[in-house]
Amino acid sequence: MSASVAASPNWLGSPQHFVAGLVLGIVVALAAARRLRLDPLVAAALAIGLTSAAEIVVELVEWPLAYHSRVHPTAYLDTLADLANTLVGAAVGAALVVWWLRRRRAS
Repeated sequence: MSASVAASPNWLGSPQHFVAGLVLGIVVALAAARRLRLDPLVAAALAIGLTSAAEIVVELVEWPLAYHSRVHPTAYLDTLADLANTLVGAAVGAALVVWWLRRRRAS
């Protein structure tokens, strides 16, 4: 196996990050739209931002626990993949909420 393949991230190896981002994005967007009475797009932006910030905190806590005593060739790329998966999940979840709220208001 070449060094570039060994050091590449496994983008599909952490679906839990996508699912967590999706669920948290939906929950925050719905709560912001309903409880705070924010415009759906503003609620979606808030959901994506809060979900991404939560994932950054998770990765900051995880980093020293997982990589503190050894050099790991994929550590940076795995972390970036986790962040990206969460961001995409949050964006999909927030977009679903915007679509649902607009569809509901139109009917």
